[in-house]
Amino acid sequence: MVSGKPPFTEGDLAYQHLHSEPKPLENASPEFWAIVRRCLQKKRKDRWQKVEEIDEALKALK
Repeated sequence: MVSGKPPFTEGDLAYQHLHSEPKPLENASPEFWAIVRRCLQKKRKDRWQKVEEIDEALKALK
């Protein structure tokens, strides 16, 4: 949603969604990409657990 396109568009999409890392966002700071990348982690325990955590991380970018 952030980039305006899906993370994977070619090849075996189901496999990629389960096993591949998406390419970094173009024109995004490394700090912002780290927040987005954590949202996209495959394992639930590796993702943000509460929306408040994402909110705090985004506010810290200012």
